[in-house]
Amino acid sequence: MSAAIPRKHHYISKCYLKAFADVKPNKKGRYLKVIDLENASTFEANIEDCAAKRDFNRYEGIGDEQALEHSIADIENEVGPVLDELRDSRQLTHERIDASICFMTMYYSRNLPGRENLENFVAGVLQQYRLTEGGLELPETLPSQNRLIQLELEQIPVVSGHLKMRHWKLLDSSSVSEEFVTSNSPVTLFSDNDQSSTFWGIDLQTSRTVVFFPISPTLALYGTLEDTTTPLVTLDLVAKLNNHTVEGRGTQLYYRDDFKVRKPDGNIVDSSVVLSKSILNKCARS
Repeated sequence: MSAAIPRKHHYISKCYLKAFADVKPNKKGRYLKVIDLENASTFEANIEDCAAKRDFNRYEGIGDEQALEHSIADIENEVGPVLDELRDSRQLTHERIDASICFMTMYYSRNLPGRENLENFVAGVLQQYRLTEGGLELPETLPSQNRLIQLELEQIPVVSGHLKMRHWKLLDSSSVSEEFVTSNSPVTLFSDNDQSSTFWGIDLQTSRTVVFFPISPTLALYGTLEDTTTPLVTLDLVAKLNNHTVEGRGTQLYYRDDFKVRKPDGNIVDSSVVLSKSILNKCARS
């Protein structure tokens, strides 16, 4: 009997998500706390069901339409243990930085919120051509998944190159007993003047851009183009970085325990405020 074809594709790896999850009594697997920013809801979910979409990596019209999914699984199996070593040792090495850059490149270039933004952008460009180029024959449908995958994969060497140019610092929040939150788009960009990135805003080439990547509830990578001193980890810094994650491109937040965010007015509040804000935003869209 042939092996079952994988259809649930994780665009954020389970080997990454597991660090933010807990084992639940009488339940199989590991569970995350989730805040869904689009639906303004909170719940617990098995990592099997988080940051995944049916056939996300399926590339149609070739012999093995699951080849990309298989290739990503091979990368995760090879590089995932190195990320575990970083979490356990709490020490950076060149090998561990390279492994982290591998995951950051995949997650920055290829995630569900990013694909939806890319799809809307390409569709908007096509629509603009229809309006400005009278009689130009262009497809009325949205760009195909194959084309979106191609565009995502084209970003990978560029993104990887920019990440390798950065100086990486390891932030440890255990000393202040506070935790980092992550999301389904876990690589966050912001300016060192604290301005958060939008989809087409702050980019990896900007000299003042900071790249932030939580790797566990108490560890995160902080990348800058200039080799600066490691930021002092305080409650204020953890809350500020969590706010950048909340304000980033992700549509779902994943965390182990309640976390703190810093509001624009400087006040530090707990994660319940994030859910309240998403509820208000949902009401405003209705």
